[in-house]
Amino acid sequence: MRHFKHVFRSMRFHIIILYTLLILGAITVLSSVSYRMSYSMAKRQKMEEIGLLTSQIADSLNVYFEDAVNAMNFFRSDITLREDIRECNRKSQAERYEHVRNIQRKMKQAILNDNDIHNIIIISDNFQFNCQDSGIGNVNYGSDLIREIVSRCDEMKKYNMEFLSAKNKDYVYGGSGKEEMLVCFPIKDADGSRTLATMIYVLNFDRIDKICKRQQLWEQYGCYLIDGKGKLFYAPSSTFPCPDYDWSPESATNEIDNMMLLSFAKIEANNWRVAYQIDLSEIRKQLETIRHFTVITSIIAIFLVIIISVYIGWKCTRSVRTLSDSMKKFGEGEFYIQVDENSGYEEIDILNKNFNHMAQQIDNLINEVYAIRVSKQQAELEALQSKINPHFLNNTLQSITSLAILGRNQEIIFAIDSLRGMFDYILYEMSDMVPVSKELEYIERYIEIQNIRFNHGIEWKRDVPELMLSYRVPKLILQPVVENSIRHGLKEKKGAKKLLIQGEVIEGRICFTITDNGVGIGAQRLGQLEERLAEGQETPGHIGLTNVHSRLKLNYDSGSGIRIRSLEGRYCSVRLCMGLEEKEYGA
Repeated sequence: MRHFKHVFRSMRFHIIILYTLLILGAITVLSSVSYRMSYSMAKRQKMEEIGLLTSQIADSLNVYFEDAVNAMNFFRSDITLREDIRECNRKSQAERYEHVRNIQRKMKQAILNDNDIHNIIIISDNFQFNCQDSGIGNVNYGSDLIREIVSRCDEMKKYNMEFLSAKNKDYVYGGSGKEEMLVCFPIKDADGSRTLATMIYVLNFDRIDKICKRQQLWEQYGCYLIDGKGKLFYAPSSTFPCPDYDWSPESATNEIDNMMLLSFAKIEANNWRVAYQIDLSEIRKQLETIRHFTVITSIIAIFLVIIISVYIGWKCTRSVRTLSDSMKKFGEGEFYIQVDENSGYEEIDILNKNFNHMAQQIDNLINEVYAIRVSKQQAELEALQSKINPHFLNNTLQSITSLAILGRNQEIIFAIDSLRGMFDYILYEMSDMVPVSKELEYIERYIEIQNIRFNHGIEWKRDVPELMLSYRVPKLILQPVVENSIRHGLKEKKGAKKLLIQGEVIEGRICFTITDNGVGIGAQRLGQLEERLAEGQETPGHIGLTNVHSRLKLNYDSGSGIRIRSLEGRYCSVRLCMGLEEKEYGA
């Protein structure tokens, strides 16, 4: 009894009890705080994660919708299509056969060129028809949905369009009932005063479904698609735990009843939104396991390390915390950070020294890799631009030689003077980025030289807004495209030779379109040309186009480059787009 009484009264016992209670209390408090902090951090991390995923899905869907919009804009901007529709409205059924055939041929070609298009429907006061896909029944032109679309389009402006959702059983006979997306827009007169017809694109919903589902990592996660009216358009499945939620708010991320996280991102192409949802119970489940393991481990460790931990922990905390903070900053990108190597403990000093060495090596390596990458990109860009000058000079000298053979001396003098002015621009304009006005002056000199060769038979026009003239673009970016149009399009053209250079600013990009009424490019050859451009391969006879495309890809983002549209025997249109760099002239 005395022995136990002595033990209870001893300072050692009191210290053990005191430190045990302190550590147990600390463990309890730290576990609670740690759990709350861990939960908050995990939730914040998940919010950032789903925000990124939502943005990625929105970007993918935006590309899909932009492609659809571009295809439709190109289709409805066809002047010959508008004329055929106008004739169909004006003539009787027996008289409009040829025009109907032209329209249907273009509709079928549009479907063949884009796998995302299931069907195209055209409706006017005098006729209606469509290009049926094998999975779609006959269109019910008298359905409520069709009548509503026609009424809407009649009130739309010339270039407006609207995205709608429907199950095909609502407007077709014998449909599968699958979800579809309809894009409707009016075909207007040139002045936009009268609606000639209503056009409806039926888009493949499978691609939307794939884009949304490929980001579903677990069953508790899901992606939703909300249309422009705030209505739920898409959910992963009919059994998915979709909350009773107002989809209209524009907030980025919302927590619902401490059970769900819901993130939103806008689709710019059609003003729709993507919502991404996760279940918070998964986070709690993971944290509960960590908390239980921490408590059990701590209780076991108390009786083994209490005395040592009190002493050593108190002495080492500052040094370890310093190293930990430095590692955190290093993880956040401060690769140049250094810590004190004289902490008073050899082991800590070794860690600090190794950390400093590692940080210095990584910082040096990053700087070296970045310098090499920048140097490589600049060298590639200069090599691409150097290919233009010999190619252009050879073609120009051929034209001057032809004039000399014909004895057209005055035109030779004019051509040489224009050529001198062009090479002043090439050789003495030192900046790689030049105002649009300078580039257009250069193009004008070039066309003047070519017009001498063609007996002034090239009618050309430029349609570039005044506000674009001060914008800067890469030097010699338009001439290869113009040269390609003259050499491959207008050279073999019989009759009037016309060339149009258009400029516009669309969604933060500078775009130029060079269109000629030449011999055009066949579908097979056009496909080969686009494939070579995409792969960055030089195309025989079209070196200039490959060069321009590659320069735009090196100078700007992946969305920049060249797109070609052509109809053999009718026209060829080359569109090049690049990022917007707005500067005052001469800046």
